[in-house]
Amino acid sequence: MKSRGLLLAAVAGILLGMSASVASAQSSVNLSTNANAQILAALRLTFVRDLNFGSLVPSASAGTVTVTPASARSRTGGVTLVTGAAPQSARFTVQGQRNKSYTIALPASVSIASGGNSMSVATFTSNLPSPSTLPNNGRQTLNVGATVAVAADQPAGTYASTFTVTVAYN
Repeated sequence: MKSRGLLLAAVAGILLGMSASVASAQSSVNLSTNANAQILAALRLTFVRDLNFGSLVPSASAGTVTVTPASARSRTGGVTLVTGAAPQSARFTVQGQRNKSYTIALPASVSIASGGNSMSVATFTSNLPSPSTLPNNGRQTLNVGATVAVAADQPAGTYASTFTVTVAYN
């Protein structure tokens, strides 16, 4: 019972102290704070090499050729892979603020053409996940692979086009 009385007395004292500080409040108050901005190193994407599916021979059956981000080449269907021009993934260098996260956007598909003929390139993949984080040195290698669809009896030619890779800070 005695501790309950002490508790009530303590609460009453706190309330009286609060009312005293409210009673002495001023009509205006000044407070300073900081304004901050972090300037990041510019995010850059530098071209190193093109995506190359190498030399292919079509047949009476359609097929596909895939080049992985590690530059490994495989085929499906009626396409024969020929030695010659070395298949390779596209390569870029990403540079920016160390330890900063960024996203990678790859195209859904593009069309490569030779004269009036074309083939679809799709299923773009990269060696880095999206989002990725730049390491301590602020630089990473980004490799991009894809799959080209080769039609049955695809006409001979050198097929080419461009595609866009986008990187952006999170």
